[in-house]
Order: sequence, then structure tokens, then C-alpha cells
Amino acid sequence: LTSRLIDRPIRPLFPEGFFNEVQVIIHVVSLNPEVQADIAAMIGTSAALSISGIPFNGPIGAARVGYVNGQYILNPGKAELINSQMDLIVAGTEAAVLMVESEAQQLSEEIMLGAVVFGHDAGKVAINAIHELVRDAGKPVWDWQAPAKNEPFIAQVNALAEEPLRAAYQIRSKQARTQATRAVTGNVMAALKAAGTEFDKVEVEGLLFEIEARIVRGQILAGEPRIDGRAPRTVRPI
Repeated sequence: LTSRLIDRPIRPLFPEGFFNEVQVIIHVVSLNPEVQADIAAMIGTSAALSISGIPFNGPIGAARVGYVNGQYILNPGKAELINSQMDLIVAGTEAAVLMVESEAQQLSEEIMLGAVVFGHDAGKVAINAIHELVRDAGKPVWDWQAPAKNEPFIAQVNALAEEPLRAAYQIRSKQARTQATRAVTGNVMAALKAAGTEFDKVEVEGLLFEIEARIVRGQILAGEPRIDGRAPRTVRPI
């Protein structure tokens, strides 16, 4: 769970086109049993990436928020969480919240939103400290530029795939829809090969994924029903 908490706010901050393998290894050297290590691990990851010099649009800050007797508690310990009506973790940059993970005892939206704002503001303390660390110990920033996009090739893939994928995303059955999208992938690659176009399979799959994401996002923003026919606010029968 801690790795997931770290990954969710960190991953979107790597620039598009940066595919270098990046690993952050977290070791808990000493632990107060009353204090969970996840928030420290998130902040430590943010600090390590920020001083490394690699392309990274951070840093992030993180905080845990509790709620006891009508008051927010910053980074409550395990004993405090026993009486807390909330256990919320928030992470984000100075400008935006990137991740919220929480459980709560049927609190109002106003209280939950207040907790997010409270935690985000607290996380800015860590962000400022990381900025100071970068000034004192940061490595030289990489001279990295995203590779130029092959716009004619992207247009060729879009022309081959967009309409068939739109048709596939009208299919309500998940299994049938998956088969249809796989067929589109095969047909696109066959068409590219027949046209004598050199291509990388992974690149084509990535472009097709972007088209699918654009289609689904567009349907959501347009207020269209979900793929299975449910309205945006309709809960699936349990």
C-alpha cells in the first residue's frame, strides 16, 4: 500500500516522453511504533527525486489528517487514530492536490474537503524544505528534451484507428469490446505493414491507448452514458 501511495502522486510528474527506468528504494532504518512510516517515505521519495537532477516536475508534500472532537489533527499517531473519525492521506505539489486516500465515519463533504485543504497546506512545509535541500545539495539538472513526435505517423495511426475504436467503445459487453479493440490493433498494424510504413509495435500500442483514453474521456465530459449504459451518477446494482 505504501508503494501505491508513493506512485500515484509521483508518476504524473515525470514529463511525457521520459522513459528512463527510475527506481527509489526506501529503507526504514529506525521506527517509532506509534508513527507510521508512509508519510515520511512519500516525502523522502520526493526529496530524493528532486535533488537527483532528473526530469521531475516536483517536489510533492504529503500529510495524514485525523479528525477528533471537531478538530483536524496533523499526522496523528496510531493511538490518536483509534478515536479519529477520519484517516486521510493527501499528497500534492504547491499548486495542486494529486492524490487523496481516506476512510471516514460518514462525515460531511464540507469536513472531508476541509481535511484535504488542511493536509495540502501542511504538505507545503515539506515542499519548502525540499526546495532548500535542492539549493544546498541538488545535482546538476539533466539537459533532457522530449523526443520530437512523428506527427505524420501519429496522423496515419489516428486515421486508421479512431473510428473503429469509437465503434468498439459502443459495445457494452466487456469481453466483446476487448476482442474488438484487439482486432483494431491487429488491423492497424497490418495496414501499416501493407503501406510499407516502418513502425515500433510498442509505439503503436501507446498511440492506440491514447486514442482510447481520448474517446472515453470525451464521452464522460460530454455527459454520455457509461460504456455499460449507466448514467454518470447511477450506481451498479449490488
